[in-house]
Amino acid sequence: MHSPITISHELASVIAAATLTGFNAANTDCGRLFAATEIADSNITLTLYRHPSCASADAVASGTASITANSITLTQANSSGLSGSVELLAVADVSGVLSVSFALRADLDERVSDLDALLDESSEFAGLPDFEGPLLRAKREIDRVISARLRRKGYSRDQARTALATILPSEGLRRAATCFALAAIFERLSNDPGDAMQQRAYHFQSLYRDALASAEIELQAPGASSATERVSIGDYAFLLG
Repeated sequence: MHSPITISHELASVIAAATLTGFNAANTDCGRLFAATEIADSNITLTLYRHPSCASADAVASGTASITANSITLTQANSSGLSGSVELLAVADVSGVLSVSFALRADLDERVSDLDALLDESSEFAGLPDFEGPLLRAKREIDRVISARLRRKGYSRDQARTALATILPSEGLRRAATCFALAAIFERLSNDPGDAMQQRAYHFQSLYRDALASAEIELQAPGASSATERVSIGDYAFLLG
């Protein structure tokens, strides 16, 4: 699948465009590649790394061309499986970030109808470190919103804390958590305000707000041994003041 690639401003004076294949979670840093050029003996070499330290062991692709060439062909390094090419605008020693997205806008929009399953336990992404962190952030944020909603409803701080542990899973909360996690992932992939990754982050932030506002939770009522209570989240921006 072709992927749009965002070029950081540090590289934009040298690289006009890039085409890459074979990228994945193992040979990138959450979709980021750290690029560096080197000029020697009338040649320019471009190396891509999966880690910002740019150690030789973390190189995933490289290529060399004459300083008069219009492009550089990249071949895999360290058996990474990543290869491609870049179009050159100029020749200079620079370093910066290339960000790859693992899907096009159309691909992501097509999956919106099944977002609930995107990061659940049966998903191919479940448990991967790059996704586990954003999901934990989503849980903390949603717990904060629910706690604020319960406090508005008259729960004490201790009652709200206890109630959080009794909340039953729901499609609304699962969808909200997924959208929050995806927004965080695209935010991380963004290099500049307004770039394609930032726009995707805004998109999923909006879906997160809508999903959480319409979510209804079921929890154990204070002082009740078995009775449950259903609570709608509503306008959480108002809840958080």
